[in-house]
Amino acid sequence: MSTGIETWKNLADIGPIYPFVGTEVILTVVGVVLWIAWHVLQISAEKEHHEEAASKFKRDNGG
Repeated sequence: MSTGIETWKNLADIGPIYPFVGTEVILTVVGVVLWIAWHVLQISAEKEHHEEAASKFKRDNGG
């Protein structure tokens, strides 16, 4: 079965095959930090919203 490739080349001789080679670790760390920060902000906003709704419910129902 033929692959259609006549000559194979060493990728090390060609050079980088995708942009930003060498920044994988840094970008992963930045991504994880942003992901955790988003969760913290989301939990904070939802907690505030829940507390407001609970206090309104208590006020409206004589609690």
